[in-house]
Amino acid sequence: MTATASGAQVPDFPQVNPVQTPEAHTTDDTLVLADMFKIHTNAGISANLPLTLPAASACPGCIFRVHALAAQTVTFEPAASTEKIYLHGSGVANKHLVLAGVIGNYVDLYSDGANWIVARHSGVLTKES
Repeated sequence: MTATASGAQVPDFPQVNPVQTPEAHTTDDTLVLADMFKIHTNAGISANLPLTLPAASACPGCIFRVHALAAQTVTFEPAASTEKIYLHGSGVANKHLVLAGVIGNYVDLYSDGANWIVARHSGVLTKES
């Protein structure tokens, strides 16, 4: 727990588990609850990697980290047509997020129980409008 300026106690933000072996995705995939807190990569892929996120309502507090280890884009799709992926405070229902295909780029996506929020990232991210 962390104390805020007002003295309120808030839970620490969930972290990925760096002890786990990174999971390389080389084809379209759907992330599941068992994948949370792992580091996911696009190592070994030669084209765009589409990843479908689990329903945000099914995993409040989940976080997924995806690193670009190949110079290919990674596209994130929400599981439900009503869900949004928020980037810089803006989200549009049923639209995807794209991590640029630059080795070293990464994104942490966090479920608030209703939608997905970009919690951290490095490199270029764009979202469909």
